[in-house]
Amino acid sequence: MPLYIYQVIRDDGQPPEEFEVVQSIHDKPLTQHPETGEPVKRKIVAPFVAGSHSQMAIEGKLKDPKKLEDLGFTRY
Repeated sequence: MPLYIYQVIRDDGQPPEEFEVVQSIHDKPLTQHPETGEPVKRKIVAPFVAGSHSQMAIEGKLKDPKKLEDLGFTRY
């Protein structure tokens, strides 16, 4: 299920609070904060797509000494 980021709508100029909610793609967006009842809006953000140059892939390559050696590096 997707992870959505919501932002509290504030009129007093304070920095908005953000929180994450795991929802089905078929669920309607929240209109109120689940704990405080303040009005919220769903924030549009770029999705995370793990590819060969993502942080996860790079960390995976750095953990294996054989892969490091194949890439021309030495782990001390």
